[in-house]
Amino acid sequence: MKRIIIACLCLICNTTYAKWHDNYVEAKKIAIQEEKPLLIAFLGPNWCPFSDQLEAEVLADDAFLKNIENEVVLLKIDIPEDFDEKVFPGVELKNQFQIEECPALVLAEPTGEEIAKLAFLPIEQKEFTQTIKETLADYRKVSRLTKQKLDQLKGEELKTLYSKAGHLADTTFKKALFEQGLKSDNGPFFLLEEYSNLLTSGRISGWKLRTLRKKIVARDPQNEEGYQRKLAVMDFEALACVKKPQKVDIVVAPLVEYLQNFGKNDQENAWQLEMKISQYFFTQNRIEDALRHAQTSLDVAPDDLKKDIAKSIEYLQTYVQ
Repeated sequence: MKRIIIACLCLICNTTYAKWHDNYVEAKKIAIQEEKPLLIAFLGPNWCPFSDQLEAEVLADDAFLKNIENEVVLLKIDIPEDFDEKVFPGVELKNQFQIEECPALVLAEPTGEEIAKLAFLPIEQKEFTQTIKETLADYRKVSRLTKQKLDQLKGEELKTLYSKAGHLADTTFKKALFEQGLKSDNGPFFLLEEYSNLLTSGRISGWKLRTLRKKIVARDPQNEEGYQRKLAVMDFEALACVKKPQKVDIVVAPLVEYLQNFGKNDQENAWQLEMKISQYFFTQNRIEDALRHAQTSLDVAPDDLKKDIAKSIEYLQTYVQ
């Protein structure tokens, strides 16, 4: 009886879960055979504390390895602090996935095409595993549906898929959904995305931008969906970041105009916008204007935030001559 118990204990102790491979060719071969994606971890052991933390708290955890073994094939690439690209065996893979810093985690097809990059977060292995599973589920759903006729998808489905496609590496999914969304969606969601894309490309003025803005405003004239607020914030941020310096009052004008038109009916966001204006005035050394908008923010802010805003006002007052 004792021998049986000892044998059982040995079996339990020798239980193995998914293991980390260190050879790309070997891991790729297994991934193709098992029809699983690769999870590639680029780490900087002994010189990158975040890599050491990730490996100790998540990647080497038995619970993580058990929960992930049916989902992916694991590949770990250790990157030395100083290495010669001519002799470092992982340099080709590092360059292929454009890895600039450690730690970095990449989900990839068995054939090597990138699915998504995963940001390192100091979270428990359970949450990390869930993030991987959700990303793979999003990828499969998006890739499956985009192979069908997109005109069969409804507006809300398109929005959901578009959001899911946003963190995937293959932008063709997102582009196809975006183009279909512009054709079929009755709300301003995809128009707002197009507006954002124009601003991001540096086009802060022009006929196309003005026309698009009018369309969005016309579809949410009373700001019931909050799209006019989003437009105001986008315009403000674009003007604040443009390379050609803008007059301070021109930069904050979109937020000021929004507050004049909708501030009374949007108390939930009004205090935040007032603080945005205050912070920008402060960066431009317009201290009195910064104080004025901070005080307005304090007046309309929720009670649980008033203490923090009051501290900001006290700080601003130290700059008053």
